[in-house]
Amino acid sequence: MKKYMIMCMAVVALLFASCKNEDISISREVNFEVNPYKVISEFSQHQVNDDDFDFLSGDWLRVHLFVYDTKGDLVASDVQFLSGYRSTMNSSFNLADGNYIVVATSDVTSLSNGNVSFEYWEFSGMNRLADLRITDASGLIGGDDKILGVTSNQVSVNANNVNHSIDVNPAGALFLVHTNGIHNFSDVISYHLYVDKNSDYCSFGNDGTMIPTINAGTTYNWQLSTQSTSSSGNNYYSYRFVLPLGNTNFIWFAKINDDGSGYLLDDTHNQVNVKLGKMYNCIFDIPNLTCDLYEFTDGMKFYLPSGFENSRKLGQFKSLSMDKSVK
Repeated sequence: MKKYMIMCMAVVALLFASCKNEDISISREVNFEVNPYKVISEFSQHQVNDDDFDFLSGDWLRVHLFVYDTKGDLVASDVQFLSGYRSTMNSSFNLADGNYIVVATSDVTSLSNGNVSFEYWEFSGMNRLADLRITDASGLIGGDDKILGVTSNQVSVNANNVNHSIDVNPAGALFLVHTNGIHNFSDVISYHLYVDKNSDYCSFGNDGTMIPTINAGTTYNWQLSTQSTSSSGNNYYSYRFVLPLGNTNFIWFAKINDDGSGYLLDDTHNQVNVKLGKMYNCIFDIPNLTCDLYEFTDGMKFYLPSGFENSRKLGQFKSLSMDKSVK
């Protein structure tokens, strides 16, 4: 009898163990809604015209979604191409109950026959969170079409958590650059805004936190903006996106020959703390050789006088290199 009872207890124990293992292996359909609008919503309150950031010029908004387990291994992913920032990405995966780190990104790309034909940002190392890297693929200036969105969330999956909404946030800062009076000096062929820092890629910490890699130099090695005097208009504005750089020095340079020679406009030196999610106003008044550079405050909007054109709508950016050293 005692032997029989021990056998029964063993069977019951096996049944409990089996039930426990079934609980661990439960897989559920988990739904993710990814909203990219917050990437530009804060910037939009400072845009010159209400449709500036809705103008994708035939391009598409690429949205990535990566789901990593607690070990940092990729367990699910998706990529979709949306018509703009006001669209929403919906993805569903079968995931086991547990905790995950979810990384969502957005960037503007061009498509040809369903394939990416141009991208500002390149993704690599996606299979491991520790290896995930987003790199400046083009080395081009870009305008607001170079805005990168990145966010990471820690989510739990169980019977009560199968629907998750994720807002993507900007991964850097945006500059509104005004170039006023480009035909004032007859010997200048272009004006350039240079900085002494740059960040050309970002990686991720174990918790999904984005980590930009900062390149700093003793000279102004990176070009943030350029404006040719061959343009018919006299006043232009444009947007420039950068990853968060911290305290950064800015100078204007007037180029007078195709070999790159010219002169620094020393009176236009500025220093700004370039912070994540912030927008800055840069007003270069060429006739007076002055530059006013400051951070926008909440709700602040700069109204341009008539006669200013948006450089992006002239298609000037995808051929302009970021790299140019000024001693």
